[in-house]
Amino acid sequence: MARNDLKFIPLLIFVFFFSLYLLDSSYQGSTDTIPAQNLPISILKHKSLTFNHKKEILNDKHTWYTRKNENILSSYSPMPGLLNTPTFLVAEIFKVKIEKRKKFLSNITTCILAAFSVVFFYLTILNFSYPFKINMLLTGIHGLCTSVWSVASTSLWEHTASLFFLTLGLRFLFHKSKFSFLSGLFFGLAVCSRFNVIIFILPISIYYLLTASKRNKIYFILVSLFTVFLLLGYHYIYFNSPFAFLDTSSRNVDAFSGDFLKGLLGLLITPSRGLLFFTPFLIFIPFYSKTLFSNKFKIINSCILLSLIIYFAMMSKWKYWWGGYSYSYRIILDCIPFLLILFSQIILQIIANKKTKIILISMLCIAFYFQVIGSLMIPCQLGEDNLRNFYEENMWSLKRSQVYLCTKKFVKFY
Repeated sequence: MARNDLKFIPLLIFVFFFSLYLLDSSYQGSTDTIPAQNLPISILKHKSLTFNHKKEILNDKHTWYTRKNENILSSYSPMPGLLNTPTFLVAEIFKVKIEKRKKFLSNITTCILAAFSVVFFYLTILNFSYPFKINMLLTGIHGLCTSVWSVASTSLWEHTASLFFLTLGLRFLFHKSKFSFLSGLFFGLAVCSRFNVIIFILPISIYYLLTASKRNKIYFILVSLFTVFLLLGYHYIYFNSPFAFLDTSSRNVDAFSGDFLKGLLGLLITPSRGLLFFTPFLIFIPFYSKTLFSNKFKIINSCILLSLIIYFAMMSKWKYWWGGYSYSYRIILDCIPFLLILFSQIILQIIANKKTKIILISMLCIAFYFQVIGSLMIPCQLGEDNLRNFYEENMWSLKRSQVYLCTKKFVKFY
């Protein structure tokens, strides 16, 4: 394909995935995403990051809001709501009643962010110098065979925002240019979106500071400090403490008191939350680890692998490792870009062998089906009667899994 034709590929990727994400499902939302839907209204109508104009919303049942210093604030990061604001602003310019159309507008924002994450991933893997077909295959895997589709594109989670910034940061990190320092800005904004991704950002930042030019090191530190100022400043102004985001008491979470082994197995293999259940092709990564430690990206690969070990160790101890009411592995969605960076480096070896190629194709078909059924059929029966308990025991049952129930719903519907 001619170089001039390739210039339009990112645009085509965005248009395709934005259209797919927007057309294939309605906005699901969750109690976690309610503040992100309402924050643009607070900003545009009341010039505020608070929800003080809706004092009636704060009661014992609304744990997604919290009261501090007579202010009503989101219990979650304001970043998804900030990213949602431009969509509401455009709608308001065109005289759309944003209060009545907030779910639809939030759906547009969600699809935009998810589609851009696919574009940024494509731009990142260009640095691996693969043939065009392999680049497109990997891009399709990211957008069609992971929960970027069934989760990130269907609700404006903190994960949706962090995924957007993480993939953008990786694009600049792997693209060795005078602007690579901007990775620090976007990684910092990812941390502002969802703090626990700092587990990935810290090792990568150390790697960058050890390998970048002096000029880029200085700029990287400056833009990173800017995001630190944003994070600490927001919590100091509204919560009286720059480190208030570390306090989980407002959500009634006894943070790290879970059963580690049960949590780890739950995150990896359960039929409703298992990473390897929904994206089984990732199981290839440990079998080809020798490649990851011997190619030109071996240092950054080591940083990513170390981060993944720490990340899963932490999330496995999380008392509510299944993450409440959502589809698939939403609570660990932030790790997907890093896992796919590793997977991208071994795919040529996988498809070079006929047997592993057939296994990979089978696994991709399974993963694709899980994403299709999730994006089309959610919500399923599981958990609808009692969302608050959204039962850990159901996570282990195939017949009570979302995939099974969504499949039954699909067969009945059609």
